[in-house]
Amino acid sequence: MLNFRLSKDILFVVGERGIELKYEKVCKKGRNYRYDMTADRYGQIKFMTSKIILVLLLVTLGAAAAFAQSPRSNRTSKGARLITALAHSKTVPGNFGDDGLFIGDVSPDVLSIIKLGRNAIPLLIRHIDDRRVFTHMEFCCEGTSGPQKVTVGQGVLDILITIIRKNAPMVDLQCLKEGSDGKCVASRYESGKRGKQNWLRAYRAGKIHYQK
Repeated sequence: MLNFRLSKDILFVVGERGIELKYEKVCKKGRNYRYDMTADRYGQIKFMTSKIILVLLLVTLGAAAAFAQSPRSNRTSKGARLITALAHSKTVPGNFGDDGLFIGDVSPDVLSIIKLGRNAIPLLIRHIDDRRVFTHMEFCCEGTSGPQKVTVGQGVLDILITIIRKNAPMVDLQCLKEGSDGKCVASRYESGKRGKQNWLRAYRAGKIHYQK
């Protein structure tokens, strides 16, 4: 048998007879006088009402959580589609050199990412270690083993370093002073897993800002 008090004088009892509400009065002499305040039916209705309220509360909380997560989920899926479109783009330069993706007329697939503004930064950081290769772009100069494919991680890094302010820690200032034709990325922030972790740390610390 399970019982607990709903108030000073009302006892909620779950036993062999089902669910009951009992009225219990303690006299001055310490003797208890107890009798059924209601029939089992009322107790069952009260119990079911509590269950319905609990279910409605859980449904409401679940819907609120789903609504809160939905915008972020939609942004993530849209961003992933933009990166995939970039990887298979036919409008990116055929050769990936010092100017990277920004030579001649910039690809509409690159511009679609840049139009995200500051939201492009976390998207690009997530893909710095993306090992997929561009379908229609290779490094400009052939090595001894022939043309080398450009990874998506290398491509998004090129966009990322272009859209952030140059006072960020991943920009090699000495390289900029020497007038290098490259993007002057510090070695700790090159594409790959290690570079991605360093980018994430800097981003979370508020050291990366969008260059309008």
